[in-house]
Amino acid sequence: MFTFLLAVWPDALQEANLQAFAWAQLREHVERYRARQVVPVALVDTARYAALRRGSRRRLELIESRSGVYEAIAELPDRHYDVVLLTYVMGLETPEVAQRMGIAVGTVRSHLHTARRMLAKKIGIDLNPGEEKDL
Repeated sequence: MFTFLLAVWPDALQEANLQAFAWAQLREHVERYRARQVVPVALVDTARYAALRRGSRRRLELIESRSGVYEAIAELPDRHYDVVLLTYVMGLETPEVAQRMGIAVGTVRSHLHTARRMLAKKIGIDLNPGEEKDL
């Protein structure tokens, strides 16, 4: 990935949103690597995040839970999963999640909102408007 970025760095600097460009390139590189290696999806941002992300879906799928929360999280679409992982597992604040992913703060909030709704539906919880933030 670093070699690729070095090769395209002048062009990357011309992008309107460098973080979003880097995030998209990273996702593509990881997907190609994963396809060759036949390993769980691993979307990396830092070495610490790489280790967390690499095994997180597999671990979540393997953890037994009566409520099915872990399984439901592991089944979220990639963008929602990334936002949930960065927010709740890594403990990042919404602006930092937005910056790392190269998306707007409002988009992070929207992904969290949708992810909570999807999780509630998947595990059979009926959310009232005030309860949504507690999930």
